[in-house]
Amino acid sequence: MRVRIHKLEYLGAIRAASLDEIVEKYWEDILAVVSWQAGSLTRLMPTRVWADYEDTKGSAYLHVMCAGSKFNLYLNGIDERDLPEAHEFDIRKAIAPYDPYHPNDDNDVMETVGILEGAVDFLCDHYGVAQGHPCWTLHYQYPDLIRTRFAVFHNQVMLGFQKELVRKKRGLEKIFGLIDEANRKLIEVDEIPARKVGADKVYYYRTIEALNRQSTRSELYRYRRKLGMTQTDLAKELGVSLRQLQRYETDDCALANAPVAVVEKLAAILGADITDIVKDGKLVYERNGENS
Repeated sequence: MRVRIHKLEYLGAIRAASLDEIVEKYWEDILAVVSWQAGSLTRLMPTRVWADYEDTKGSAYLHVMCAGSKFNLYLNGIDERDLPEAHEFDIRKAIAPYDPYHPNDDNDVMETVGILEGAVDFLCDHYGVAQGHPCWTLHYQYPDLIRTRFAVFHNQVMLGFQKELVRKKRGLEKIFGLIDEANRKLIEVDEIPARKVGADKVYYYRTIEALNRQSTRSELYRYRRKLGMTQTDLAKELGVSLRQLQRYETDDCALANAPVAVVEKLAAILGADITDIVKDGKLVYERNGENS
């Protein structure tokens, strides 16, 4: 396909020259939409993504399979000539980390809102007295507040954060700084453009995932360090490449998708139960400040 404008359901106009580029460029946005549609507080990780053209409906669809469910997004601007048969995407190529401390656009109000919401809910979830999600709850209870009375919405976000009584303890100063900076940027904002409503969801999930990634170590990492083994040592004993071992230790789903024999051997080497290092299809993590 030549470079052209398409429309992807919930995301609006997008520009891409190929089907693969649609997923690679808008991967984070797609995941945020799917997670929001599923009602998930954490970003869902797809196991399969594909596109096809449904003759009966005369439309192309992007299908995302995650958490045992299939989500369908209408894809405008693609016809049966572009999709003579189903097209599978290699989702490993699409994963790219996001850093809320270096926003894509400092002047994007909705990116700032999403960063604030994500950082607040992250801290409240892990360190708050009620372990609540004030931003998620606010959206659920008052879905139109962010659009109709943004200043009130912003104030309620900060009040919800204060009620959770999160202590500014060692290791959390940087996240508190992120919240302070986003809050400062939004103090003078009275309203947001109607066309941008909902865009904060993308950055909400991106921020939570980034903070999870930066604030955790996997139990696999902890067990290895406890034994005094380097990654090279463990990779050699396990019989895998160093690069593969590194993926097992940091990639949320890599170890869960490894052969059962490899997972069993790894647990035996570490002297751990399998569920100590991987559970429910994901790595088990050690929280900074909670386990040492």
